[in-house]
Amino acid sequence: MNKKVVFVLFFLFFIFLINFASASVRINEVLPNPENDWDNNGISETYGDEWIELYSDSDENLDSWKIGDKVKNYTFSEFIQQGNFLIIYGSSSSLQLNNRNEKIFLYDENGYLIDSISYSSSSKDVSINLCNDEIVKKDPTPSSPNSCDEEEESNEEVEESDVENEESDVEV
Repeated sequence: MNKKVVFVLFFLFFIFLINFASASVRINEVLPNPENDWDNNGISETYGDEWIELYSDSDENLDSWKIGDKVKNYTFSEFIQQGNFLIIYGSSSSLQLNNRNEKIFLYDENGYLIDSISYSSSSKDVSINLCNDEIVKKDPTPSSPNSCDEEEESNEEVEESDVENEESDVEV
């Protein structure tokens, strides 16, 4: 087999492995419309108490990863351990989530889209959760497993994208 073909196949396989490994991190829960002091700084504020929760199935260095919407991004410098959660608060990240018609993107250090989630509306102190591969609205469970056994709070449609087919016009 031609050396160039072997090299190209090896390179493509390597890129696939990198993306597959990165897929272990996901957007697990989002609280876009807080009413309480979720970041525990003593102040209940709209943007500062908003948060996005990530979950990882493996140890992952998130250095240079980005999360955000089409307007603002937060660049990570954290490490997330297998089975752990990472909360990104508006107060520490400058992220500002819309209460309606929002799409949040998670990119790895190479700019590959790892995950995204969108919602059309939100209620005060009700989070958008990933439960059994479905997106539902529930009571917030920051840094804890989502409460997937309880009945859904709302049947309103929210979406999690299929990241393999997802393209966005977000600058990373």
